[in-house]
Amino acid sequence: MRLITVVVAFGLLSSLSGCRTSKPDAGEPCSSEEDGDSGGCKKGLWCFHGDDRPPRCLTDEETHAACRKTKRCTEGGGCSYHPGLANCVAKREEDCKQSQVCKNDGKCRLDERMHACVK
Repeated sequence: MRLITVVVAFGLLSSLSGCRTSKPDAGEPCSSEEDGDSGGCKKGLWCFHGDDRPPRCLTDEETHAACRKTKRCTEGGGCSYHPGLANCVAKREEDCKQSQVCKNDGKCRLDERMHACVK
């Protein structure tokens, strides 16, 4: 009985103090300051902060899907997530060709080194 009381008390103190005993799961808030690109997220997840929403843990597929919904994609061709840069960047020439910078400024070619659309 005494052990159960100690375990319950520890659980309550941990939750009240804000201590996190496990890494954030998919969709949960994260911070890239915690653990580099993963942001302290569980294995296989990235700390995504490529849009206007607060940073959150997402799978690789979810990060790219989220990037494709941003202005960065439609305007500048940044439709793929780059964990090292913690942002949506241009990784495919098709993304550049569909973007406003291609239509308006002729920047339709991908510069792979810069992860950007160029003339």
